[in-house]
Amino acid sequence: AVVSTQSTGASEEEIAAEPFLELPEICYDIAWEDANRDNNWGNCVNITTDSTHRYVTSNSVPDSYYNPYCPLGRGYGYCIDLEYELGRCMFPNLTCGVENSPEVLGPGATTYGDVWVPNVNYYKIKLNGNPTLSDRPGDMYAAGPVDALKTMSPALGVAINGIPILGPNDAGDISIDEAGLQLACGGHVTPPLSLIDSSNYPQGAAPTAPIYHYHKAPSCLEPFTQDYKAISRGSTPNKHGKLTGWAMDGFGMYTYQDHGGETPVVDECGGHFGSVEEGGDVVYHYHVRAFVPYTIACQGPALGKCQDKQGVTDYCHYGCGADVCVQPGTDESKLRSYLSQWNDTWLDSYTINNFNEQCNSPTEETEEYFGPFPDDRKQGPGPGPGPHDRNGPNNKKGPNNKKGPNNKKGPNNKKGRGGSGKMHQNRKLKAGLVDHESI
Repeated sequence: AVVSTQSTGASEEEIAAEPFLELPEICYDIAWEDANRDNNWGNCVNITTDSTHRYVTSNSVPDSYYNPYCPLGRGYGYCIDLEYELGRCMFPNLTCGVENSPEVLGPGATTYGDVWVPNVNYYKIKLNGNPTLSDRPGDMYAAGPVDALKTMSPALGVAINGIPILGPNDAGDISIDEAGLQLACGGHVTPPLSLIDSSNYPQGAAPTAPIYHYHKAPSCLEPFTQDYKAISRGSTPNKHGKLTGWAMDGFGMYTYQDHGGETPVVDECGGHFGSVEEGGDVVYHYHVRAFVPYTIACQGPALGKCQDKQGVTDYCHYGCGADVCVQPGTDESKLRSYLSQWNDTWLDSYTINNFNEQCNSPTEETEEYFGPFPDDRKQGPGPGPGPHDRNGPNNKKGPNNKKGPNNKKGPNNKKGRGGSGKMHQNRKLKAGLVDHESI
């Protein structure tokens, strides 16, 4: 088996000092061609907790089928033209598929594309993040400042099946969709570099076999597939989204929708304050989305400073028009109670969006649709109504807003899909668990 840890992440000494549980050796012997639904597609993950942290050990193998992959097509390279023009191609003179084989490029290379190779990774993440830290917002990849550890340096979090979640960009700092990369289930593998002389690559790319990871919403996970079903089959699109993973700062990442199927009103990082259970306590948390930054652009709350934490490319969300974003309908007393465990007056130092009015469902009169797309709900420049808000100047009923044959409530104006779930931070997670004896 080919097993390695990312040398740029936590050291072996740091990992050995933590209570991580190891996986059986068989989890690293599984090969892509032997993975199937009877052995959970080769996926192994162990998630444990103590009083302060969550510890994740994973073989970095997805729990769903994965086709051999070439980012730009078989016989093509790994960089788009723009990356060459900008001098950001991390993998020059490397071609995917065709004449490739493990003998040529190392494990994970095939003539039809690249496939995953088991790779041990560890993640230590706090059970409860602190949104009032003085250095917020934080860099999306930060671990040390939030008392976390990871062995895969570019990970900004980890999914409930143990797969690392990376940022919204490829190695050349171009967003996945701008680069035209098609990611089934939201993920793909790194190029096969085991036999490559890393000195020939910019910044010395790590000589590793292909590692599977997510960039976009991990849409093959059970929290998503549960709500792809018909409502009559148990889908709950009018409930709060389900937990899909954790960012390095300890805050949960949830599927697309909020309570009532509403679009989450999030800050520039991609998070907000609100409950994740019907009538439950308020917490800061993130929601994935179908557009950049897909997961998070920084560790929130954003406080209007997301751009300060960006690199070459700005991946910030458009935000809610205020420093602090709270989901409309949130109980203010529960919000303040949540924050009081760190700082009673923290909230009073920032502007806040108008969250005391509950969002209403789409109607024929407002003719608004709430779904996981960037222009569905734009907030104005401040906490009050803005030019694109429901009560703003551009939403007056005019000659083009009359009810007519083209303004009827149709099948495309229904509430978006999604699901309901509880935070379950300490539960044994069904997704990603595997009967190791069956592999």
